[in-house]
Parts: sequence; C-alpha cells; structure tokens
Amino acid sequence: MLPASRNIRKKVKGARCIVVDPKTKQECGKDFSTSTTNLWRHVEKAHRIQDEGHVVRPSTARRINPQLKEEIDRALVRWVYHDFQAFRVVSNKYFRRLLKKCHKNYEPPGRKAISRDIKTHFFEARRQLKDLLQDTGSKIALKTGYWSAINRLSFLVVTAHWFSPDHETFFNCVLDFVRIEHPHDGETTFKALKKITDTSA
Repeated sequence: MLPASRNIRKKVKGARCIVVDPKTKQECGKDFSTSTTNLWRHVEKAHRIQDEGHVVRPSTARRINPQLKEEIDRALVRWVYHDFQAFRVVSNKYFRRLLKKCHKNYEPPGRKAISRDIKTHFFEARRQLKDLLQDTGSKIALKTGYWSAINRLSFLVVTAHWFSPDHETFFNCVLDFVRIEHPHDGETTFKALKKITDTSA
C-alpha cells in the first residue's frame, strides 16, 4: 500500500484523491477544493491509508486482551526504569512501530502514564524495603559516598548492608541518591543521612 501522500494529486486550488479501488479499478477522484485537511481524513477513513503507509485497522478490529495489555504495560515499565530509559522513549515512532510488530493491537502508554506507573512501583518498593529492614533481626550497616556531576552538582548515595536473621544471606540496597550542598563535612552528611533514614524507617 502506498503512503497517503502518494495517493493525492495537488491541484491549483485544493487537491483530489487518486486512490484506485482494487475491486472496480476506478480512481476515487473526490475533490477537496477547500481543505486538504479534509482530504487527509478522507484518505485515512475511506481508504484505510495512513501517511506512514500502513493500512488503518477498522474500528471493529479485535482489541487486545485487557489482561495481556496489562502484562505488556508492566513489562514496558520495568524495562524503562531498569534500563534507565527516558520516559519519552514511548513516544518514539520507530519504537511504537516495533511494539506494533510484536502485537498489532497493542497501544503503548504515554509518557505521563509511564511516569505515574514508575512512581507507583517506587512507593511500593519503598514500602516493601521498610518491612524488610524492620524484620532483619540484625544490625544494618550504612555506607555513604559522594558523587560529582560534570556540571559540578554534588550528590550523596547511601547504601544499606545487612544479613538475614539466620546470617546465611547477605543483602544490600540503595536507600537514596540525593543532591547535597557544600561543604561536604560531617554535619552536612549527618543531616542528609538522618533525613534519608527517617524516610526509610
């Protein structure tokens, strides 16, 4: 199927649809002398052609199973935050085409939905971490580290390290990664550390 732009013949004023019906072999020939926008809509709606060259699915097309969509959405969200992807990746047209190839009826969530879902996952993970730390039955060692970005902004990362109650399994995780102001002395570190541990407690 040719792109929609190949199925339009421009006139001095307006344009004319030249899509050929595969059954009758007749050219559509409908004139749009006042608005080419209406012509684009006509080509997409009447002839099921999009500007990207794909056939538009009829409105009666079978929709994706809601449970399957939810599973794909969750997998997509996990990929975004585990691989440190920008939220805008879901708006990339080539990425969306790739998802369509995997499942033609799947419509990926937008950037705002991805951001909302990641925040939901974050708060749930924080709640689970709190429960885990409270049930350790052992002392928890905290490790701090400073990191400076190329723009000279400074950050403090705090990690927790502990053993399971039976002392057979060692755990560690990042409690927080926060921006911190100068000076990087004991008092500044203590205030930031206290704020982080109060949030994680």
